[in-house]
Amino acid sequence: MSGRFILYILTCGPLLLTLAAWMRLYWAPRDQRHALALLALGIASANAALACGTLLLQRTPAKAPDYWSLTKLGYNFILLCQLGA
Repeated sequence: MSGRFILYILTCGPLLLTLAAWMRLYWAPRDQRHALALLALGIASANAALACGTLLLQRTPAKAPDYWSLTKLGYNFILLCQLGA
């Protein structure tokens, strides 16, 4: 396995897990849905989507400053995604 494939699995895996959690929450009865659970799942889903999107859209302009590198910014979001899931 290449390192890039493992990076995709580790980054996009939590997004798939949060989507599965949303489906389970969708099928749960209304009395079992709690506001705090919705909030936590929403934050974790947004974090996972941001990390996955950053990895999939890694294109920087040729003359972009070094601090605008999506690679450097993206790896921080990937770490946050792993902590959130």
